[in-house]
Amino acid sequence: MGARHQALLVPARRREVMSAAKPKAVISDLDGTLCDVAHREHFMRVRPKRRDEFHSACVSDPIVEPVHELLKLFRAGGYRIVLLTMRPQRYRPQTEQWLARHGVRYDELIMAADTRPDAVQKKSIYLERIAPRYDTRFVLDDRASVVAMWRGMGLMVLDVAGADF
Repeated sequence: MGARHQALLVPARRREVMSAAKPKAVISDLDGTLCDVAHREHFMRVRPKRRDEFHSACVSDPIVEPVHELLKLFRAGGYRIVLLTMRPQRYRPQTEQWLARHGVRYDELIMAADTRPDAVQKKSIYLERIAPRYDTRFVLDDRASVVAMWRGMGLMVLDVAGADF
């Protein structure tokens, strides 16, 4: 092979090495995806929304077993599990207790930093904190706007609920 052709291959090899250095990962949302929120949705249907009560009630959520099983399969396949939720940071203790009680194994739990819309905030968190560290292969979410955002970024997404909100 000529020197010209070898030079063309170097960037491709470098990209392969860079992506191989990052662990493969799955991102999963919590509320409405891994956590069944049906028993607390009424807090969000009233005006003004009762967000604190909605988030406080997370400790009573049933787990969405098919999503949990899927995460276990990914983990068994060597994937890192990144939980990305728009729950405010102040609910971290309750969230971690819920995850432990349901036996959810994960590598990272990232919670909301501000009150921007979910799709905007998740995209920002992904670009700043997840993409530099993980080779994201799959995303699980339930919110139409967030699913559209992930797909717009070229990621494979399972829309677990088809929620149009």
